[in-house]
Amino acid sequence: MKRYNCSPDDILNHNSSNSTGEYSKPPVCFKTQIIVPDKVAYLYVNSFNALSVNSDRDGIYKFLKEIKDYPNLIIDIRGNGGGSENYWMQNIVSPLLNEKITTINYMLFRGGEYNKKFYDARYAFERHQYT
Repeated sequence: MKRYNCSPDDILNHNSSNSTGEYSKPPVCFKTQIIVPDKVAYLYVNSFNALSVNSDRDGIYKFLKEIKDYPNLIIDIRGNGGGSENYWMQNIVSPLLNEKITTINYMLFRGGEYNKKFYDARYAFERHQYT
């Protein structure tokens, strides 16, 4: 079996030089629309793609600023398969709040040796009790 020696820099260089542009920039995950001028605005988010958090931020912020005096905003996430919680926290919830809020998140995992190995490797920075 042949082994490949590939660094993260090799991957980035390969992706950025891809002639199809497939990996050159993250996908845009949102669409906006004014449904009723000065009354109803619409924001559709088809994915909370972690790669699009930063690239979508300016467009969403600009739209939300434009409609800040609208009494109604429809946020449509139908068909959204999920992704990064940073996407919706930073790009949707945060700009809509007038004050800081604190949230508590809980994560539950099924027990077992296989899952424990995953949990310990993935969440080593959080030393919660694992049972």
